Amino acid sequence: GVKEIHYTINNGEKKLYKEPFYLEGSKGNIAVKVFATDNVNNLSTSGQTNKALSKTYVDLAGPVLTYKFDGSVFADRDTIFIKNDTKINLIGKDKESGMDYIEYKINNGETTRYENAFSIEKEGLHTIHFTGYDKVGNSNHSESTLVVDNKPPQINENFSVVSIGSKTILEKKMDVYPNHVTLFLSATDDKAGLKKITYRLNDSPTKPYALPLTNFTKGSDVKIDITAIDKLGNKYVKTIEFSVN
Repeated sequence: GVKEIHYTINNGEKKLYKEPFYLEGSKGNIAVKVFATDNVNNLSTSGQTNKALSKTYVDLAGPVLTYKFDGSVFADRDTIFIKNDTKINLIGKDKESGMDYIEYKINNGETTRYENAFSIEKEGLHTIHFTGYDKVGNSNHSESTLVVDNKPPQINENFSVVSIGSKTILEKKMDVYPNHVTLFLSATDDKAGLKKITYRLNDSPTKPYALPLTNFTKGSDVKIDITAIDKLGNKYVKTIEFSVN
């Protein structure tokens, strides 16, 4: 009968086998040599050899997890802003045993197995929790916090002076300002932030807004189409009309 068994790992120290052991901290190709001694001190394993060599590939690490977006996305420091039609892709890679699957949940919702890119409809702050599994059951967890922003900027216009009256043209009432009036444009955006403002004065080409508008033609009616766009591409258009005395 077998008296005792010794083993080595990667030609290291010979140890007495007493119970199953765990290859803790090991990764990749592992060489395990086994030495068996019977009750009359013969060394044997099989045939004419006194040792057995087993090469095993050990994988104790979970998959590497990441994510990417298809569509509108804007990052400011550690905050990610997306729109409700932005697609979220969860990605897992495992070089050792191979990737098996990913499961995820949004905020405190139900856990779902990931199959295809998805989007988040609801406005506001959300956290995606996701776990990836390789083909030998190792797992890794990650999460991403992001903000869904579907709202466009709000446009504000301010005149340097109050109107001096009003008039009606084709049932449309317009305020009248003196010809030295200056028009200031601005816009605010609650989440992603404002990217730019453009304007079109009557039938002239669209221009980026950089300075207050002034030098309006005396005795003219003015129509200005104002467009504000935030950093995700959400857009708001506002038209103002007034008359210059």
